[in-house]
Amino acid sequence: MSSRRRTTSTSPITVLQSTNAPDGTTRYIDQIVTDASDATRFVYFSWSEALFGRWDAFHVHWPETLVTSPRPAVRAIKSGLVWVLVQRARLLRRPIVRTLHNLEPHEWHSRIEHAAMRLIDRHTTTFILINRHGSGEGPKNAVTIMHGHYRSRFASHPRSTTEPGLAIFFGMIKPYKNVGKLIEAFRGIPADGAHRRLRVVGKSDPQTRQQLTTVAADDDRVSFRFEFVDDESLVREVTAASLAVLPYTELYNSGVALVALSLGIPILVPASASATELAREVGEGWVHTFTGEIDSMQLAAALEAATLHPPTAEPQLDGRSWETVAAQHEAAYRQAIAIKRGDD
Repeated sequence: MSSRRRTTSTSPITVLQSTNAPDGTTRYIDQIVTDASDATRFVYFSWSEALFGRWDAFHVHWPETLVTSPRPAVRAIKSGLVWVLVQRARLLRRPIVRTLHNLEPHEWHSRIEHAAMRLIDRHTTTFILINRHGSGEGPKNAVTIMHGHYRSRFASHPRSTTEPGLAIFFGMIKPYKNVGKLIEAFRGIPADGAHRRLRVVGKSDPQTRQQLTTVAADDDRVSFRFEFVDDESLVREVTAASLAVLPYTELYNSGVALVALSLGIPILVPASASATELAREVGEGWVHTFTGEIDSMQLAAALEAATLHPPTAEPQLDGRSWETVAAQHEAAYRQAIAIKRGDD
C-alpha cells in the first residue's frame, strides 16, 4: 500500500517503530505511517537499528514481543539487549513513546517478558492511550489517540449481501479470545427453524483448530475458515454477517471492532466502560454487550436484535480518520522529543 505523505515545513525527525514495516495487510502500524507528513521518517525494528541506528524517538508497541522466544537462552539475551537499548535512549536523550494497546498483555509467557515491559515503562516519556476511557486509568504522562477506522481502507472492495441470522468471529484465533465458548453458546441456541449460522474466520495453530472443530462437533450451522485472509476476502466475509461477535473476557480496545463498525456491521462485545464509551460514540444499535461469559441467551438476543432491527444510520466514527491519527502521533513524538531534550 502506498503512503500518502503530507508536506510540511516542520524540521524532520526519525522514529523507530518496534514493529515490522507495513506489509499490505491491515495492521495498526498503517494508521501511523500511511498519512504521516514528509517531516517524519520511519524506520522499523531490528536490533542493529535499535542499538546503532540514528533515530529521534522509539515508539514501542507490545513491548513483551521484544524478548519473546520459545528458547529461554534467547529470551535472556534479548532481555539484556532491551536493557542496553533503554540505556542508550537515556544517554542520548531519546524518548520512548509507548502505545497501550491493552492495559495488560493478553498472554504472559515468562518473567523475562514481564521484566522487559516494566523496564520500558519506567523509562517511557509519553504513553499513548488508544481510547478515551483509558484517560482516567493510565499514567499521567499520557495522551489519547483514538484507534482509526477502516472506511477508506476497505472502500474499493466489493461487499456481500447480508445474510440474516449470520454471526461471525474474525481475526487471529488466540486462547484469550474465547472462541470455544462462543461456539458452545451458539450451539446452545435451539435450531428451531430460524436460520442462524456462525462463521469463524482466522488463522489458528493446529491444536486450537482441533479443539474448536471438536467443540462444533456435528453442528452444521458452524463453519470455519482457518487461515489469514486478505482485505478483499475479509470484506466479503464480514459484510455477509448480521453481527460480529467478540467473545473476549474483557475489552479495552479492539481493531476487530473498528473493522466491523467501519463495514457497517453491529458488534457484540463484553460489557465494560470502553464498550459503553464506544456505544455512546457510534450511536444506537451498533454496540451490543454481554455480561460475564458469553452464553446462548445473550448471543441469541443480540443476533435477533441485529437481524430484525439493524441500525438505520451509519456509525459515527468522526475523529478516527487515518490522517487525524497520523497527525496526532507526529505531535506526540515531537512533544516527547521536546520533553527529553529539556531534561537536566
